[in-house]
Amino acid sequence: MEKPSKKDVELVCEIMKHKGRMVLDSEQFMLIKTTLIPLPDVVSLSNLLELAKNSMKRIQAAYNENMNKVYLNLEFLKSTELLQEVCSSLSCYDFSPERSEMIKEFEQYEKDFKIIEIFSEVSTDLLKIRDDTEIPGMQGENIKSLKTLLSYLINTAEDDRDLCSKISHLAEFLKAATEKLVQWVEPYFSKRSDQMTEGEDILELLCRLLYIVTMFEENIQRIRDVKCIETLTPYLNSADNGIRLLSLAVLSNIANESEIQTLKINDSIIRYLVWAVSMALKTECEVWDIWSVTELAK
Repeated sequence: MEKPSKKDVELVCEIMKHKGRMVLDSEQFMLIKTTLIPLPDVVSLSNLLELAKNSMKRIQAAYNENMNKVYLNLEFLKSTELLQEVCSSLSCYDFSPERSEMIKEFEQYEKDFKIIEIFSEVSTDLLKIRDDTEIPGMQGENIKSLKTLLSYLINTAEDDRDLCSKISHLAEFLKAATEKLVQWVEPYFSKRSDQMTEGEDILELLCRLLYIVTMFEENIQRIRDVKCIETLTPYLNSADNGIRLLSLAVLSNIANESEIQTLKINDSIIRYLVWAVSMALKTECEVWDIWSVTELAK
């Protein structure tokens, strides 16, 4: 880990001294995120909201300026990363009326600046970058961008019925996602990709997003329409526990009775699920960090 500069150390000390009363700009916020300082101690919710609003403004402006390959725009990249960091930081704050009000305003800004639509469209463009021999088949900076965009969609969509419905209506995005998953089957299981370690978690992000969206019954048919069952079935044989569980979870959400019967024929799937539940029950097992019993029960 790179040693912080003297200037950064002095700035962090100055921020801590103000105990949340200092309004941080984006660079100061990102600096604090690299420390172990509890965020609520130094960043107010109003400051967090202002950072989110400003980043959304910049994202929309960059997108409107150059819709084609906006993911190459440095301002867009920095702003999406900041917005994702702000979004993921909300969980650090205790539930309160102020937090609830802040989230409402955040969601309204999200609608006003069309962030979900922009993120899904840019993700679609990135997913369409083709290289049938590699996972993820894109350059490092594009990998980082796609991970940021997908992580944001996951963070905001979880347990949000309206947002999941919106994502389920984004036909081009869903089509690009499932086509990419089909494209990756051969290189994924052959393990020949040089970029496997760097971008393999994009596969998990896509599966997790599909799982979150299919938790709401009204979205299922639209997910089935992009041939999601055929797409995810091969990943039931993944050596990665997270991928196997997510694939199984999505399939259990969207498959009908006859399709479920087909899955039941595969004894290894049943044995694996029983094993997964037993591992989750063994809370003392430190190596099991995939899903809790509650998540498996869903």
